[in-house]
Amino acid sequence: MIVTTKNNCQIDTNQLISQLEELEELHPLDFRLAFGLTHEEAAEELCLEPQTMRAYLKNNPSRRVKKLAATIAKNWLSEERQPVDVQYLINPRRTNAS
Repeated sequence: MIVTTKNNCQIDTNQLISQLEELEELHPLDFRLAFGLTHEEAAEELCLEPQTMRAYLKNNPSRRVKKLAATIAKNWLSEERQPVDVQYLINPRRTNAS
């Protein structure tokens, strides 16, 4: 299915889901930015405190948090929830797990 994101980018969600199948981890800030969430909304989805979400601006998240962010992102895409900026899913930041 071809969808237009909020920033007028057209993507094939099925192709994106296929690409993301390999994605095992996603930085929570990439998750937040990809779906246009506030720190508070992203924290709630990832079962974190908002201040923990903000701390990821300087600190690396755990593997558990990154795996959860990737899983939720894949689920949302398969439920046809449209990302705001797909670039954060296609080219996520690389960090070392803490």
